[in-house]
Amino acid sequence: MVVQLINQAKIPSNEGYTLLFDNYFSSISLFSYLAEHGYCATATIQHGRTEETTGNRYSPDCKSRISITQPKPLANYNKGMGGVDEMNQLVPGYRTRMRQKKWWWSIFAYLFNVFVTNAWLLMRKICPNEDHAPSLLRFRSLTMVLLITHGPPSLIGKIVQPPNDGIR
Repeated sequence: MVVQLINQAKIPSNEGYTLLFDNYFSSISLFSYLAEHGYCATATIQHGRTEETTGNRYSPDCKSRISITQPKPLANYNKGMGGVDEMNQLVPGYRTRMRQKKWWWSIFAYLFNVFVTNAWLLMRKICPNEDHAPSLLRFRSLTMVLLITHGPPSLIGKIVQPPNDGIR
């Protein structure tokens, strides 16, 4: 029905039009067809129109994990979750808090936190079965110690000899 109306109205594809329709006409196969032909569409989906799978969730009443039903797209999202989502969850946990007058310092500190967190996630992905793998906090501490001990020496607070140019 929706495809017939699109053809009768002569709505061009790939020109930014968004089709809006009721849940009576919506289905996953229709959305797939519209996407293949370059149309954007928005509609509500009736309960039961999506495949349902089971997932685990912690129940405070039972104080254990219980099995619940969840839509298939949510299960696919949770299965593929990682990378950016996991990083976004972990970075705020150890946020560097400091007051600076330089506007760029908070950006630098955030990016540094992202780099360290991504390095830790990569380490866990490469060696998933390591029993002695450090926690994120321990990994951050080890990274800071390595940067302090093996990085270039700090010039702040050191006594610098004045140059003796032409003074006798």
